[in-house]
Amino acid sequence: MEPALTADRLAVLEANVRQRVPVLLDALGPSGTGEVVDIRNDFALVLAGETLCDLFGVPQELRERARAAMSAITPTPHPTRLKRAASDGGSAGLLRRSCWRQAAHARRPT
Repeated sequence: MEPALTADRLAVLEANVRQRVPVLLDALGPSGTGEVVDIRNDFALVLAGETLCDLFGVPQELRERARAAMSAITPTPHPTRLKRAASDGGSAGLLRRSCWRQAAHARRPT
């Protein structure tokens, strides 16, 4: 594992994450609509999965299968909890579009 964590390799991983984040945020749809989005499944798990694929050198043609395997072992909140989170306005990985983009842009390095 040590060779995968060299400074040069980590710089490549960081660059890949910085490139993916805006694309994934844009894929969530326009902000300000008040619509609830599943930031856990549609952003966090996708970003983590792609980063792990980068780290372990998974070829592009196998990434869909790798992400499916990761999803199979990632616990999913019970539907009742998801429904309650949506009505509460954002817990359990669900955020309203009006706030997720603001939070992401506020943390974006200059």
